[in-house]
Amino acid sequence: MCTPVLIFMAIAAVAGAYQQQRAGKTASRAAQLNANIALQAAADAKRRGDAAEARVDQRTALLVGRQLSLLGASGAVIGEGTPSLLIADTVAIGELDAMTANNNALREAWGLQAQAAQFDFQSEALLSAGNTAAAVTLIGGAANITSTSLLSTK
Repeated sequence: MCTPVLIFMAIAAVAGAYQQQRAGKTASRAAQLNANIALQAAADAKRRGDAAEARVDQRTALLVGRQLSLLGASGAVIGEGTPSLLIADTVAIGELDAMTANNNALREAWGLQAQAAQFDFQSEALLSAGNTAAAVTLIGGAANITSTSLLSTK
């Protein structure tokens, strides 16, 4: 027998299930947006690393130029002995600094990419949780309707 109470219980169960599914979708979308933001930040970190590496290379080149100018002005033979070692050391240290700057940025980008992957996983889990909660609400509503219906027929 279909009474207004049973109809109301069915409507409440469907509305509750819809709301839970919608909440799961909304939370999932927020996590997906966070994943996209993390990926954009990772790309930015890589760009900043490339720029930092270029700046270090430029400063090293300027330093080598100054050293060559000073060594040449002092009358030192640039291609031999200590002057040559000084220039080689400057270039090597500059390259190490440039690689360090880029490596630091790559590590930051990797961390942000890992964070994005975690947000993707969270997005899937939230969507699934919303769907599961909706299904449980519908099943619970059906059980309540059945129970109420059986009790009212006695």
